[in-house]
Amino acid sequence: MDEANSIPTMDEANSVPTMMEVNQGVEEGFDSNHVPPMTESAPAVVTSQALPGASDQLQPLPSQKKRKPTRQPSEVWNHFEQYQTGNPSEPIRVRCKVPGSNQKVLSFAKDQSGSITALGAAGFNKEESRKACLRMVIIDELPFSFVDGEGFRHFCSVACPRFIPPSRRTLARDLLALYYDEKQLLKAKLAAYRVSLTTDTWTSVQNINYMVLTAHFLDDDWMLHKRVLNFCVIQNHKGRTIGRLIEKCLIDWGIERVLTITLDNASANDKAVSYLQNKMKDWPNGGLLLDGVHLHMRCCAHIVNLIVTDGLKELHNSVKSIRDAVMYVRSSPQRLETFKSCIEKDKIDCKGLVVLDVPTRWNSTYMMLEAALKFKKAFSRLEDEDGHFKSYFGRGNTPPVEEDWANAVVFVKFLKSFYEFTLRCSATLHATAHTTFHDLFAIDCELAELSVVDNPLLSNMAQNMKLKYDKYWGSLDSVNQFLLIAVVLDPSDRKKAMKEKWKKRQQEKEAVVLSHEIDRYLSDAAEQDIEQFDILNWWRVNASKYPVLAVIARDVLAIPVSTVASESTFSTGGRTINSFRSSLSPAMVEALICTQNWLKSTSISLQVQPTIEEMEFYETVEDQMLVRLCTFSLIDSLLMHNLAIMNVCFDGNCKLRCMLDIGQPLNKWNDVVLAFDGMEWNDIMAKC
Repeated sequence: MDEANSIPTMDEANSVPTMMEVNQGVEEGFDSNHVPPMTESAPAVVTSQALPGASDQLQPLPSQKKRKPTRQPSEVWNHFEQYQTGNPSEPIRVRCKVPGSNQKVLSFAKDQSGSITALGAAGFNKEESRKACLRMVIIDELPFSFVDGEGFRHFCSVACPRFIPPSRRTLARDLLALYYDEKQLLKAKLAAYRVSLTTDTWTSVQNINYMVLTAHFLDDDWMLHKRVLNFCVIQNHKGRTIGRLIEKCLIDWGIERVLTITLDNASANDKAVSYLQNKMKDWPNGGLLLDGVHLHMRCCAHIVNLIVTDGLKELHNSVKSIRDAVMYVRSSPQRLETFKSCIEKDKIDCKGLVVLDVPTRWNSTYMMLEAALKFKKAFSRLEDEDGHFKSYFGRGNTPPVEEDWANAVVFVKFLKSFYEFTLRCSATLHATAHTTFHDLFAIDCELAELSVVDNPLLSNMAQNMKLKYDKYWGSLDSVNQFLLIAVVLDPSDRKKAMKEKWKKRQQEKEAVVLSHEIDRYLSDAAEQDIEQFDILNWWRVNASKYPVLAVIARDVLAIPVSTVASESTFSTGGRTINSFRSSLSPAMVEALICTQNWLKSTSISLQVQPTIEEMEFYETVEDQMLVRLCTFSLIDSLLMHNLAIMNVCFDGNCKLRCMLDIGQPLNKWNDVVLAFDGMEWNDIMAKC
């Protein structure tokens, strides 16, 4: 077709399509919106007569497919709207239409002990984060330079990028500020109570003498508190110097009411107490009770140590023989492994091992003998299998014989009561004053009985210990009278004897029986004497019933009978001032130790020593890791030898079990167990 024929004429352009053409257009996808426009001469309404060739009856249009209604938008869009930032490359974001509706993350707030206190919104606070960092350094006894470490700063950048760790100089300034703030709070609290004190001295690696003073008291809720008041430098260990420093500390803290001071049994401490009695008897507000006659409380644990040390001399040879045997076993890893093999051969079921004692600490000697007795057979086997064991003892000494083991059994059995008493009187988390007198009486009875037994070794040891006991606790006058008052304040069966004495005294004086609080207390039914009886809780409940006695009990039951609370502070001091951290000034040391004591829930910082079970656990973990590392090496070696590995797994005995194709006839798979406990890989490959 040529180009002229393709151009429509005017009549063709103005003509109206017939209904048949319209129907055909719809069927073929004709778009009615693009119908050519009509001219002005064209009729507005087209009838069937105007359409030439049209049928007398109009044909209906085919029904179009109905459009599926759109889904209603989610109700969430009634509260949120879309928006876009100025950067067109960023995606479209959504925000809430309600102004100020920023949702924070909710979390449970915890106190210092880790207990959940309340539900609150979690958010970043720069000042609180800085205080938390300081608290971590103080409580965990970390050096100030810890915050400058690369590892800690990297951890902070990953865990909390918004937190900028402070410098060590900033931490030092924050420490002093926190120390003075906490001191003022504790100072206001101590003003309401009468306190009992413990003190001790210590020499650091800097060759500087320190003295610690600890206050003990019961609050209105009958909770026992122990707070370190100072950790300061002392020029010497003379009694007058100690007394002056204690007096200065009490004046600085504003403490005017003191019940007792517990010290070790030393002549210098006697002079220090005499100095304080002379100075404090004129203090206002009843500084001392009974003119300070019973101000001095001798440390019971120290006296027991002196008593047992004298008895230990009788068993010197037997103890030395067992100590040398333990020292041989612990002197090298090879000897310890040999001893372990002896334990396995004798089938001794004991998780622990022998421990070496400190000769100046009788309790460590007791624990050494108690542990060594469990491995008596292993030591005998070690003597037969190890030729160097006998030669280790030298001339005049031999490995432990049957007599030495028999003496150890007697000594451990006898010493157990002293060990348990030391643990009870050294407790710092509960009251001990009301049980001490009964423990002293029990020790006296036991020494008297053992002094007349048929065993000459045991009787001589008991007689020597009885002489030392009578020197300090031989009569009631030598025992601090506050311990007797504490017995009366114990509402258990132990007060029955006191009830009989009280009634007899009333009858002798022919006094008129009055409805007195003490009479009511002694006349009431005694509480059941159980091992876990909580005397402080009993007085908290019955304080309203016996108000006067409750005030006395709150002061007397807070008396510490040992200086363990103060001595334990030196453990903290030894970790704070060591060979790697000896540049701290005395003022900074005092701030660190005191603030740590005030921040922690308990007054004593205990450094947990690794137990034997933990050491065995770590060794097991190391063995398992070694197994896994060596497995990869074994698999590589097997593949290099063209051995097909079908399956690899571990059993419970650190052994590798794998399915190997070792080229047997018919190409059968064989289950091979490869044990590599101490076996070289070359030997394993040779067996493969």
